[in-house]
Parts: sequence; C-alpha cells; structure tokens
Amino acid sequence: MNVKEIPVVFECDQVQLVGVIHVPERPVSSGVLAVAAGGMQYRAGCGRQLLTLARTLASQGTPVMRFDHRGMGDSVGELLGFEHIEVDLRRAIERFKDVVPALEHVVLFGGCEAASGIMISAYKLPSVKSVI
Repeated sequence: MNVKEIPVVFECDQVQLVGVIHVPERPVSSGVLAVAAGGMQYRAGCGRQLLTLARTLASQGTPVMRFDHRGMGDSVGELLGFEHIEVDLRRAIERFKDVVPALEHVVLFGGCEAASGIMISAYKLPSVKSVI
C-alpha cells in the first residue's frame, strides 16, 4: 500500500511542535499517536523503533503520527516533564485529525516518561480509545 509521510509543524501554547504523519492511501478509522520517550534519546534507538513501527502499521492501513512534545527532539519550548503533556497530546491529536479526516479513534503509544504522561492524560482526551 502506498503511504505518504507528511512532516508537520503545529502550535502548542505559543511554541512549535514537530511531527511526521504516515498516511496510507486507504486509512482505517483508528490511528496511532506515537510519542517520543522522555529524557535524552539517541535517534537510532527509540526514534528508529518509532519510525519502523509507523512505517509497518501505515503499510497495513493504520495512520500513524510520530511527534516530539515540548522540549523534546525537534520540538521547541521548555521541557515541562511527563506530568504536563496533556496539552501537547491534545494539539497533536487535532493536527493528526486535520491531516487524516477519516480518523475517529486514537491509540496513544509511548515508552518511559512518555508512557507515564500518556497514562495520566489519556482519560481527558475524548478521541483516545486505548494506550500502549
């Protein structure tokens, strides 16, 4: 299946966040929002894992958005810690839905501090149906 990889920059509390959305030619209605793990990361480790996951899922029809929350990776702003990523997640989901209009449900995926942030924020986000 053909997949487009679309780089996106979107605003969150007056700073710019960066992500990549993997859009299959025929996307299913559930997508995965993958959040970079917290702390200093080496791009060939966790970042490569998220890239491989996104490409594999998208090739099978599942849209995926990978993004760095504030203060992580390519996104700017102050690193506030995993306790404060709800707004980042909310804005990422909005941008994901803008690019993939068929998207109805979102699965949040993250490891380490990202997983902790997801677990304490997911219940406040109506589009989120599960977490990994």
